[in-house]
Amino acid sequence: MPKEFESPAAPYESLEKLRADHITMMQVVGRKGHWRDLVPEIRKLIDRVKATGRRLYDPSDREVAQNVISYWASDLFEGDEPGALSAALPQLDAFDSASAPDVSTAPNPYKGLSAFGEADAEQFHGREGAANRLVETLREKPIVLVVGQMGCGKTSFVMAGVVPQLKSAMRREQKNPVLLSFSPGADPFATLLARLHEAAGDDASNERIFQQKKIVEHAPERLHDLLDALFPARPVIFVVDQFEEIFTLGADEQTRAKFASALSKACPGGDDANRAIVIVDKRSEQSALQLPALAPLASGVDARFVLPPLTADETRRIIELPARAIGLRFADGVVDDIVKDIAGDVTALPALQFTLGKLWNDHGRNIVTWDDYDKVGRPHEALQRTAEAIFGALPPDEKEAAKCLFLELVRPNLDGTFIRRRVTRDALTQSARAKEMSSVLERLVEAGLLRFTPGASPQEDRFDLAHEALIDAWPRLRAWLQDDRVASEKKLQFVAMARRWRESGAAASYLLTGDALDEAEAIAGAAPELKEFVKVSKATARDREYRKLRTWRDVALGMLALVIIATIFAILAIINGHQASHERQAALASATKALHSVEETLKVVSSERLRGTITVATAKDLLTPTKEIFAAVEDRPELDALRADVLLEFSNVYYTIGDYEEALTLAEKAKDLAQRHLNADPKSDEWRGKRYKALYRAGDNLAQRKTDKDDHEALQRYRSALDVARVQSSRENLSRAAFIENKMADLYFKKSAFKLAQQHYTESLSLGERFLAEEPSDPEASKMIGDAHERLAEFFAKSGRRSEATDEFKRALEIRERLVETNRENAVYRSNLARTRHEFGKLYQGIEKYDEALQQFEKALYLRRGLVQADPHDKTSRDGLGNVIESIGAVTKFVDPEHARTALNIWSAVVNEHPEQDDWRRSLVAAFIVFGDRWADQQDFSRASSSYGEALEVVNAATDRRRSADDFKLAATAHEKLATIEMKRKEANAAVNDAFAAVRIRVSLLGQAKDNQERTREAAETYEIYGDALKLLAASRSKRRDEEPASAYRNGLRLVEDFMSAHPDSRLESIEIDLRRKLRGIERSDERR
Repeated sequence: MPKEFESPAAPYESLEKLRADHITMMQVVGRKGHWRDLVPEIRKLIDRVKATGRRLYDPSDREVAQNVISYWASDLFEGDEPGALSAALPQLDAFDSASAPDVSTAPNPYKGLSAFGEADAEQFHGREGAANRLVETLREKPIVLVVGQMGCGKTSFVMAGVVPQLKSAMRREQKNPVLLSFSPGADPFATLLARLHEAAGDDASNERIFQQKKIVEHAPERLHDLLDALFPARPVIFVVDQFEEIFTLGADEQTRAKFASALSKACPGGDDANRAIVIVDKRSEQSALQLPALAPLASGVDARFVLPPLTADETRRIIELPARAIGLRFADGVVDDIVKDIAGDVTALPALQFTLGKLWNDHGRNIVTWDDYDKVGRPHEALQRTAEAIFGALPPDEKEAAKCLFLELVRPNLDGTFIRRRVTRDALTQSARAKEMSSVLERLVEAGLLRFTPGASPQEDRFDLAHEALIDAWPRLRAWLQDDRVASEKKLQFVAMARRWRESGAAASYLLTGDALDEAEAIAGAAPELKEFVKVSKATARDREYRKLRTWRDVALGMLALVIIATIFAILAIINGHQASHERQAALASATKALHSVEETLKVVSSERLRGTITVATAKDLLTPTKEIFAAVEDRPELDALRADVLLEFSNVYYTIGDYEEALTLAEKAKDLAQRHLNADPKSDEWRGKRYKALYRAGDNLAQRKTDKDDHEALQRYRSALDVARVQSSRENLSRAAFIENKMADLYFKKSAFKLAQQHYTESLSLGERFLAEEPSDPEASKMIGDAHERLAEFFAKSGRRSEATDEFKRALEIRERLVETNRENAVYRSNLARTRHEFGKLYQGIEKYDEALQQFEKALYLRRGLVQADPHDKTSRDGLGNVIESIGAVTKFVDPEHARTALNIWSAVVNEHPEQDDWRRSLVAAFIVFGDRWADQQDFSRASSSYGEALEVVNAATDRRRSADDFKLAATAHEKLATIEMKRKEANAAVNDAFAAVRIRVSLLGQAKDNQERTREAAETYEIYGDALKLLAASRSKRRDEEPASAYRNGLRLVEDFMSAHPDSRLESIEIDLRRKLRGIERSDERR
């Protein structure tokens, strides 16, 4: 007999122990075949069950106990036990709170912020159905991706719910499985191999692991061979937790792909029993599925197991079953309130377990009372209250140490989120606050906010945040991290740029210059990725400066020569009429020299403008003296050829600075001068060449004026230039013809004459290829072919021939990238590459391949930003940058926000560099709000709040003078969305603050346009949100105060009614109905109370 039978009147400690003895007695009776010898023991059992009634409060528990009494008493009635027939059926003793057992010495049945492990399977409740489904899936699928939001319980579900069942199933099939559970860390192969040898009981040296790592990285299929060698005839169950670490902790693209490949080859399926469960955060799911080895999982519904949200019944089981096992109960209504508080929040499990753990610590005897619950707080409040209470109790020095500690344990990531770090005690106590740090560590570990992992020595002990949920739940920590992220934003941006530079093959167009280089150099030691990036950027900048100085030396010498010549020429002009013939010849020579100097100066200016080493402002400064000198030179027939060349060079410079009117006037003068000489000598190759240049330059400037009439005249000039180029067959004329064919095709394309455009593009490509065959080293020949491929791509895209367009864009990009790589300082080549990427991105956008579009836009943004940094006054570069920003804004609503984070970082930097660009700033704010909406749709409220907060930061960074009604409307929208998220997270005070901020903005905007229906509707809707937030706040108080939410609803309703009264045809009925319904709900509630 069990020992419990020795004390007949002692109540059972819990219902579970009562049931256990009931079952034991049934088994004993079954073995004996009768119960007559056991009457005394049965009576003792009945007495104990009866006495247990004093401890049982829940009606369902009392019913179970009474049924046990009835079962054994009925046996006694059915037999001949003396006195049994005359006895009444025993009844449970009445509940007596004073008799309730003290369960305070029992182990805590809840996990707090710790995850459930395999050993906790008996205490894991609530997910049994989902666990059964996943185990069945793993019988068929060798690899399954388990996906869910942070805080939904993925790790606990797999380790305590799935793994024990899967291992039991394998054992029933006479298999002896090995479990390998690990997180990838920064070096996934090394982590996997270390865990593998640990499971095998093999003390492998670091050198051995390093050698095996090289082998498996080179040939991922060798992992399976290693498993067979270490665990012969035993299947392996891989559990890869936090798989997102391969994207967030620095593993390169090749390592990620090979690691996924090794897992895939280790679990090939079929007769092979190896299985892999890959646990990944929802925000990294798409990144995981883009790895080639895991890509097949994207099309298999069963192979991607999305953890479903908990039902109310499952939540109740999580709360009640562990408590019931040790005799703990909850006061009426407490469990209902907890279930209600976390309903619909898939990320609330850590907060739930933490709250339950705190309730266990604070309860009296065997019951959690309402007073206990009010003290600890609801799940959405308990974690914050505990953290604040502990922090508030620290002395000032320890408070500062705590802040430093958390900023060491949590770091901002490139995608704008925060990631946990595991740090040794030695590293944490290296600061001047070592003593305070040690004290803080002990307190936070004891409170369950930090996780402690023992090391080989105390200094090697490791600490990390118990769960990411603390970041979301504790506003103080979030504020610290946000401030730290702002301080780290520059570093993160530079790291992103460094990675993009490395991914581009170290292309010069991605290198830093100017102030950006100085800022990056100051923090180069803070991130390994920056060191080489800054080093190469500095070397390239020095080379650029050297060449620029050499160029400026030539320009300066040329200008000095011009001044000297101009002075001489002025003297000559004074005595011009009094000189002898030989003196006139000397004057002509001086004038010729002056024009040559002007021409050479203009060529340098034009060339450096195209290279990006001379700004628009500098070019304008250089034009002034050259124009004066040119005007001072006597107009003599002997100088006509030289004057025509100078006119063309002037036209080129004016074209490069965007003054198309002056450039056209000068080109037309050169054309007329050339025509006059051709009329006298039609066969002159020299004047034909000058007329060709004047015609195409005139055509270029007419095309920039962008009217139909100007386009028509531009085509006429291009046709005339093409006729000139075709007069004589030569390499130079071949190049000229290809050049003009492209320009004509552009204009036909612009006018939607697509057939003619294709003809000219095709002809240009053919001529360019012929020219390149004769001059393979000429970069202009390559540029010409690149132009033709790009134009053909645009033509095919416009015609709906997307496959052909894609091929042409890829050919154009290959040529453009090669030109930029070999001519790093050429601004024209960089601008062309940026344009091609932008246009290619627009093609992807048109076929709804938004991620591919964003990749192209992001690369174009890098290039455009560099061009504008090099010359802020270049209108073409600034317009190009604005167009790319507009395109990125257009695709933000369609892409995963995580994939767009790098582009947003660069975009933010651009906005900071150009505070005067209001449209760029507003587009960025709108993009942050769109991303917030996307995160909210995915139930990732933490990242949604972060995105809305970043939108507000951008708005607030603008000066008051630059803010317009559009800025305030965006700010109001961000506040409203923040309030909505905060209400979902039951953060009532924060929701009220944000909703009130939105109300103030909306009412102010309405005051500026009282008859504006749209602003009236927006203000009324904001009042509704404000009322909802106040209602939530009222519900969280011990004494409800519904006057405030009612007042907010009335204010919104009054706005609507006043507007509808003044404008009977207005359409505001929907918001009016909503406000009235909510107001009536409060009034009815007040009446019931």
